[in-house]
Amino acid sequence: MNRYHLLLVEDEDIIRQGLYHMIEKMDLNLQVTQASDGVEAMEICTAQRVDILLTDISMPRMDGLSLIASLREQGSDMPCMIISGYSEFDYARRAIRYGVEDYILKPIERGELRSTLEKVVQELEESGKADSIPEENERQARARMEHDVWARVFADEHVHLSEEERRLVSGIDFSRDALVLLGMYKPGGALYEALLKLEAQYGRVLCNYRSSGGYLFHLLEVGRGDVPALTRAYTGLEKGDAAMASVLSPACLSLREVSVSYRMCTNGLNARLIHPIPCVQLAKGGETASHEVPSHYFESIRNALEMREGAHAGAALHQLLEHLLSDPNMTPELLIECMQNLELFLLSSQSGQMIRLIPARSRLSSLDYLLSSSDTMESFEEAVFLRIQFISGILNVNTASSPIGIVLDYIDKHYSQDISAVYCSNLISMNSSYFSTYFKKKTGLSFVNYLHQLRARKSAELLRRTDLRVYEIAQQVCFPDDKYFFKVFKQYYGVTPSEFRNLPDADRERLNHGMAQTLPK
Repeated sequence: MNRYHLLLVEDEDIIRQGLYHMIEKMDLNLQVTQASDGVEAMEICTAQRVDILLTDISMPRMDGLSLIASLREQGSDMPCMIISGYSEFDYARRAIRYGVEDYILKPIERGELRSTLEKVVQELEESGKADSIPEENERQARARMEHDVWARVFADEHVHLSEEERRLVSGIDFSRDALVLLGMYKPGGALYEALLKLEAQYGRVLCNYRSSGGYLFHLLEVGRGDVPALTRAYTGLEKGDAAMASVLSPACLSLREVSVSYRMCTNGLNARLIHPIPCVQLAKGGETASHEVPSHYFESIRNALEMREGAHAGAALHQLLEHLLSDPNMTPELLIECMQNLELFLLSSQSGQMIRLIPARSRLSSLDYLLSSSDTMESFEEAVFLRIQFISGILNVNTASSPIGIVLDYIDKHYSQDISAVYCSNLISMNSSYFSTYFKKKTGLSFVNYLHQLRARKSAELLRRTDLRVYEIAQQVCFPDDKYFFKVFKQYYGVTPSEFRNLPDADRERLNHGMAQTLPK
């Protein structure tokens, strides 16, 4: 029997370790790797070969079904199995649509899991995939290279491609075909499915690319004569899915034009924060307008920061943004440029050390990320405010004026919202991959565990002080559903939320005090 690589994805440590040891004792010749959520699992699948996926459904950052959907979008046909405590038909139906091998309900029975894994291993043996591991690794490496090459084309770096990289994108006959970029914000629902049908009808998807701000882009190869029909069909789609927004670029007749279309689509999606936009829109180009900002706006912010008057500095920033947004010609690019100029203005009066902390090259890209990943203009405004407080070094809050202090203060104020480690890393212009190590070094906890503990403690306060129902408290502290909330709460408190509410006051205070000691001050 050949040796296969199984990836086990489960966010609850106890369950994951139990499954790991259960599978190891089955003697199925499986190499088992563990991941705590879908994002970590995607990173593993990108970096190495995975033959079998066994994943939970409800997980932070990326759930199991989204993980499988992302793998399928990238062309993976590995057998996938779902483990979950959910028995609702809708989950099973979605799992079947993504080509899930089996659906196993918790609590997991050893015999059922073993028989399922044996069946999957037998199918892999019969398909002969083990004999083609070198070719498969080569195919995956080529797919990753193609993805990276297209990402560089989006960034207008196509002139710097190596000869091998250029061959990967040289098969397009621009005399006959064109490239079209479709950008999406919060893809899902009927509108997303309609877009996928249009793509299949009019062309083929060359690349699925998720930008750092969270937008999803599909690059399509379409016959030049089919572009007008695709555009008409696109603009005629039903506009009912208000949560989703999409932008379709004009036809690109060269690689250089792809980067222009990428920026146009990003600006079109970013515009949702400046003024209402339709769910379906065509990307617009044109000359970038200019905007002169009266100097007193920048000076008011700087003076308030120098006087350690955080509230006045925040009010001055709000006035600046109100002034900018009152311009009917304001664009996302102009807004980012203005915020960059504000940072440069503040840096001009700071030490060289502070300038090195926030290198000039990273300022624009991180500001662009903060705009793209913000749900509202208010959240973008607060993110900018935290950055300028960091620049001036006078953070006037209870935490220290250090990078970790800024992040912890932000988490404490926004734990009830959907926040991510990547977003927090951009608040302090820190590389996102280093941020995870930095955060754990400073707090002793991973970002996800810190957030879970904080939300559990906040929910305990609501259980003690209010008569809100448990599912309402779960929503207030930003747990995806009450079942997941029950699981996390019991992990840290040892009792369910309902049991906690019914405890004597002394016992609740004791548990709360113990939880409070685990979080950094």
